[in-house]
Amino acid sequence: MSSITLELPDALATETNEFVNEGIFKSQNDVIIAALADFTRHYRPVLMDQFAREDIAWAKTLKKDKCN
Repeated sequence: MSSITLELPDALATETNEFVNEGIFKSQNDVIIAALADFTRHYRPVLMDQFAREDIAWAKTLKKDKCN
């Protein structure tokens, strides 16, 4: 497992602590891991689609340049 150091704004730190204090998560680390996992599940398809569209647009400019 990798480690990172993270500084949270006070409001987010308070919210993560509330999740832990309410017994929803065991630790702040678990809250952050869950949030990052949810973020990557949500945005991976969106980002892959965006990158594919950018690649296609780039390829079209190359084709256009070769035709001129």
